[in-house]
Amino acid sequence: MNRRKMHKRQRAAERAELAELLSDICEVKSRLAGAYIQFNTVLEPELVEANVYEISALQAKYAYLLRKIKAYENKDVRSFYFSRKVDIGGFEAASHKTG
Repeated sequence: MNRRKMHKRQRAAERAELAELLSDICEVKSRLAGAYIQFNTVLEPELVEANVYEISALQAKYAYLLRKIKAYENKDVRSFYFSRKVDIGGFEAASHKTG
């Protein structure tokens, strides 16, 4: 396999990984919003404690995913094109092209 094909495959794999990370972080953000709603509605001390642990775990996962996504900023990933804006915890990954 020549070098150009290997580079194309590597870029495709990176794009797929980034897309999966963006999907995962959107899911975690949604689950976190639900956990906060549930935390604000439960009355039993055991359920309050369970919600605190769930929120803490989701926050840790969110931070991990955000670090992974930001790691792409440190790479030369100018070949990534976003077809739409993706909301990531108050931040937007806007569509951009470099040429």
